[in-house]
Amino acid sequence: EFDLEGYSGYLQTQGRGQVQGVELLLDWPVTDSLALRASATLMDSEDPQGNTRIYRPDQQGALSLEFTPPNSALGLSSALLYRGDSRGINQQLIKGYTSLDLRANWQLTAKVASFVRVENALDADNREIPGFYGVNSAFYAGLTIHF
Repeated sequence: EFDLEGYSGYLQTQGRGQVQGVELLLDWPVTDSLALRASATLMDSEDPQGNTRIYRPDQQGALSLEFTPPNSALGLSSALLYRGDSRGINQQLIKGYTSLDLRANWQLTAKVASFVRVENALDADNREIPGFYGVNSAFYAGLTIHF
C-alpha cells in the first residue's frame, strides 16, 4: 500500500529486490523487400518481500513484418504485440493481452510522406494498470514533412 500524501512522481520500494531473465532478439532481412523482426522477454522479478514485482509481466513479445517493394514509394508493416499476465499493488491479477498494429506509408516527394495506421486493430483489452484503460482500436492518418 502506498502513501500518496507525499508523492513526488516516483515510487520506489525500499530494500533490495531481484530480477532475472532472458531477452531474445531477431532482425532478419528475409528478402530485399521483406524484413522480419521479433523479440521475446522472459523475466522473473521479485520485490524485497519476495512478491512478484507489480505491473511487470513475466513474458512479453513482439513480432513485426515490414514490406517495401523494390523501386516503390509504398511501405507496409504489421506488428503483433504480446504482454503476459502481471500483478497489481495488492497482487491482484492483471490479464495479459495480444494486440495488432497495421501501418502503410507512401513517400510522396523526397520530403513529404503520407501514412495511415491502425493501432490495436483487434481491439484488445490492453489495461496494464487496473482502472486505467489502454487505447481501444484507433485509426490515424497524416503527413510527415522533413525540413
